[in-house]
Parts: sequence; C-alpha cells; structure tokens
Amino acid sequence: MGVDQLKSYERWMIATASAMRSLTRNFPASECARRVTEAGWETLSSKHFPCQKSDNSALCPGWNWSSPIEGLGPFKTVPCPCAQGRSLVLSPLLELAHEFSNEVDLPVTSEMASLRAFQRCTSESEFRLQILNWMHFSALSGFQAIDSVDWVEGYVAMPLEASQRQALRWWARLTELNQLIHNNVFTLLTRRGLEELYAKGQMLLVSQALNQIHLKEGALVVLFMTGSELAAVGAHSNRLGWLEAFVSCIDERQLGLCLVARQPLLEPNDQIDGFSKRPSADFRWKAKHGIAEFAPPLESLLRRGVWDRLAEAIARGDHILRARLAAPRGTL
Repeated sequence: MGVDQLKSYERWMIATASAMRSLTRNFPASECARRVTEAGWETLSSKHFPCQKSDNSALCPGWNWSSPIEGLGPFKTVPCPCAQGRSLVLSPLLELAHEFSNEVDLPVTSEMASLRAFQRCTSESEFRLQILNWMHFSALSGFQAIDSVDWVEGYVAMPLEASQRQALRWWARLTELNQLIHNNVFTLLTRRGLEELYAKGQMLLVSQALNQIHLKEGALVVLFMTGSELAAVGAHSNRLGWLEAFVSCIDERQLGLCLVARQPLLEPNDQIDGFSKRPSADFRWKAKHGIAEFAPPLESLLRRGVWDRLAEAIARGDHILRARLAAPRGTL
C-alpha cells in the first residue's frame, strides 16, 4: 500500500469511526436497537427520531407536496422523509455503532488487515478495527444496498421545511452507513443483538429477524463475538442457546458465515492429548479436569451437531469471501 493510499485509508477509518460514535450518541442502542417485537427488530419511532433535527422549533407537518411548485398543476402529498426513513430496520447498524461508544485508539497499521472467514481478536480495539475493515471493503467495492434508498433522491428537489431538510440529511447519512454493513454481499451482526433477540423469543425471533433483513441463499453473514469469552456449559445449560439458534438459522438458509471471536476456533494439536478421544453424548470432546489455562476453543464448547453446522457455514463463508476478494473491482 502506497503512502497516499495509507493516508487515505487512515483518514477513512478515523472519519467512519467518528460517524459511528456520533450515531451512538443520537441513537443509543439500549433504547433503539434492542427493542424487539413479535416480528423481530423494531423500527425507529418518532420518539427515537423526531423530524426536528435543527434549531427550528416548528412542528413537523408530517407530509410534503410532491410537486416542485406548490399549487401549480396536478400535485399530491407524500409523507415527510422522517416518516419514510423510520420504516427501515437499522438495528444491526445501531448495534455495531454501540461498539464505538468508548473513545479508544484504533490500531491502524501500515497495511489493511486481510479479511478471513475466521479472525481472532483479543481486545475491543481489534474488534473495532475489524468492523471498519469490513465497512472499508464495502466502500471500495461499491456493494449495493439490500434495502432500496431511492426514496432519498425523490425528496432532494422538493420544497422541504427546514426541519425536514435537516432530517433528510440525517437519513441520507444513515442509509449510507447502513449500506456499508448491510448490502447484497454481506451483513454485519453482533453477538449483543442476537442475544437480545434470543432472550425475547428464542429461535423463532432470531429466524424472523433474519427474514426481516432479507438474507438470501449465498449471502455472507459476519458475526462479531463481542463481549467476554464463551465458557463451557453443562449438558442442560442454555447459555449458548442464542448461538445454537443462530447457527441453525444460518444452516437452514445455506448462508456463508465469517466469525470474529475472542477465542480460537479449533483445538491446538499440542493439546489434543489432553482430551479424551471418546466423544460425549452432547459435545465433541470430553475435557479432562484442570488443564484449561487458555481460552477454550469453540470446538470444545459447542454441541457436536452445532459445531458441525458452524464449521460448514464457515467453509461456505470462506468460499464466498475468496470469490469476492478475487473478483476485479466493479464486477462484485
């Protein structure tokens, strides 16, 4: 990477991190993104996104003339852009923005980190860097948004009120950021958001939420396992139920999966002897006591069927990602 490219890359990373942090201040995930209904993620309400984003104290009229010249010729009214934008599902974006709520220096290096189907991160800063790397990949490649944003263009030439015009600028920025994390190639999700969905409705709500964001077969899902490391559970524990439900939904839809986690994926070769080669009833290996000095790998934590489906999803994700990275610019 040349000097000019490096500077451009660093400027983009810093500016995007700042935009995500600003998004968190205005749309806290605790109030917006983690509210779920029977249909999955909830859209933003007028309480979370009122039209009055400027100093103008006038109330939003809730509508606007669709004709550029009011009162001349046939015309009709259309909803205000704030009402149109609130129909979008932005929960994945707001959950990702929540990861930038704390001021932490980004470990930007001289080379952009390569994207892989499995990536281990040991700190919050590394997680943020990976989020930004995926967003940068989308920005460079120009991936199209899944949710249509044509409605933004339709309001540009309209005679909007000052508060409506300010709201439209906010929605244009929101849709731009949303396109970087939810497009026709991949969608970025966080552990935090999935755990909240599972707590409210278990596997059914997780499945409905994935339907809500229109993930089709062949799409790529990138899961950031933010938060603390996963711990071993007993045979009757449901602490990893959210992950099992998510993996099942990914398997049903034949989606590719990329995983960014705090712990390794596989058991190291030099520790295989520390595990019994006889599989237990539920888990892939039965660990001996007193040897867990490091973060346990996912291979030893997940139930056998869940682990097999996870490995298959990551293999599909690796295949999809390699094809995208190898494709020439503009043909993705």
